[in-house]
Amino acid sequence: MTTWVCGVCGTGFKRSGKRTYSYCSPACRGAARRTPDAERRVLACEVCGASFTRRGTRPYRFCSVTCRSIGQRPKRSSPDELREMYVDQGLTANDIARLVGRDAKTIWSWLRAAGIETRSRGSYEAQRFKPGQSSAFKGMNHSPETKAAIRAASIADGRVPYMRNGQHWLKGVTGAAHPLWKGGITPERQAFYSTDEWKEAVRDVWVRDRACQRCGCRPPRHGPRHQRGHVHHIVSFRVRELRLARSNLILLCAECHRWVHSRANETQEYIA
Repeated sequence: MTTWVCGVCGTGFKRSGKRTYSYCSPACRGAARRTPDAERRVLACEVCGASFTRRGTRPYRFCSVTCRSIGQRPKRSSPDELREMYVDQGLTANDIARLVGRDAKTIWSWLRAAGIETRSRGSYEAQRFKPGQSSAFKGMNHSPETKAAIRAASIADGRVPYMRNGQHWLKGVTGAAHPLWKGGITPERQAFYSTDEWKEAVRDVWVRDRACQRCGCRPPRHGPRHQRGHVHHIVSFRVRELRLARSNLILLCAECHRWVHSRANETQEYIA
C-alpha cells in the first residue's frame, strides 16, 4: 500500500498498485476539474432564447439537445415557396427535396398540408416523349464488329443461346451434359420420380382408379402432400422391374397410405 496526499483537501489516503493517485475521492476529483464560475460564459439559446452557461471557448448555439435538433433541422418551406417551386417552376418533389435538404416524402407531405394538388406518377412531362418526338436511339444499330465483340464476350462468360432451332437448348439434356450436373448425387428415388415415364404412369393410375382403393374416398390430385392422393407400390420400390408396372400401382389417399406402411397393418394389406 502506498500513501498519497489529496491535492484538494490535503487528506492522506492509501492505495495499492503502481498507479499515481492525486485525489482521495470522486468529489475531490470533480472539484479539481470543475471550472470556477468566473470562467463560465453566459450564452443565449438561438431557438428558445433561454440563458445558459458553458465553460471553455467552444461556440455553443443551443441550450439542450431538443433545441439543437430543432435549430439544425432545415426550415419548412412556406406554402407560397412550395407553390412557386412545384406549380410555377414545375419542379418535382425530388428536385425540391434536394434544394431544401429534405427527403421527397417530406416534401410530398408539405404539399398536401399546404393544399397543393400533387401530380400523379408518370405525369412529369420532362421525362416523357412529346408528340412527334422520336427516341434518340431510333435508327441506330450495332455495327457487325460490335455485335461480334458482344458475342465473344458472352461466350467467354459461359453464356450460350437458349434457343436452338426453335427449341430450348437444355430440353432433354441430362447427366454430365447438363450444366448443373454434380456427379450423380441425386438420390435414386428422387431421380426416378422426376422422369416422364413415372409421370405418365401416375396419370394412368389416376384415370383408372379415380378413388382410394381402400376407403373409397376421392382425394385431391393437387395440394399439400398430407392431403392429396398417393400412388402406392404393392411390390416394393426396390424391385426395378415393377416400378412402372400399372398392375403394381394403386391409388390411395394420404391417410390410408400411412396406414398401409404402419404397424397397424398387421395383415400386410396392399403389400406383397
